[in-house]
This record gives sequence, C-alpha cells and structure tokens, in this order.
Amino acid sequence: MAGSDIIVCAQCGEDQDAKNIRCARCGASLETTEQRQRRLADLEESRREAERSDVTIQRLPGFGHNGTPRAMFGTKEFFSEMSNQMRRRYYVVVAVVVITIVFLLRVK
Repeated sequence: MAGSDIIVCAQCGEDQDAKNIRCARCGASLETTEQRQRRLADLEESRREAERSDVTIQRLPGFGHNGTPRAMFGTKEFFSEMSNQMRRRYYVVVAVVVITIVFLLRVK
C-alpha cells in the first residue's frame, strides 16, 4: 500500500485504509466533515437519479389524446378488455340496480 492510502485514526492511533469510513478498531469516523457532506450529497443525488429513472409516466387508456382508443361500451371487445375485478364490479352493480328496480316495482 502506498503512503497516501493510509490514515491514522484520531482516537486510537491505528493505521487504517484510506477508503474506510470508520476505524476498524474503535469505530470512530475517519472522514472529515467536508468528506462526509460530499459523500452524503453524492448518495442523495444518486438516489434521486435512480428514482427519476425508475418513475415512468403512466397514461390511462381512453383519457385524452395520449391514450389508446377503447372499445365501445356493451360490445364483446369492451368486456374482453375488462379485468376480472372490473367485470365482477360491473356484475354487482348491474345486479344491485336490477334488484332495486324489482323491489321498487313490487312496492307499489
């Protein structure tokens, strides 16, 4: 190891590798305040950059000019594009409406 690759710990006097952040013997910090601020700023910047590259803009189909056109309501294509959860919700709403209409007609 070259001489510039070694740092002496301020607390215990142990020779440490310069790339270490903490002393292996006593756990004291080996970096200066400026080095720590620079390292944390770089870490934060890399986190933000990773977050930026991970986020994608999601477009909802059928909304606005950016979306893909959807099938017309009531067609076979409309029901085939529906998710199972959406299809179940649709059936529940239709059933509730039918039951409500039947109940209202019988009450009179």
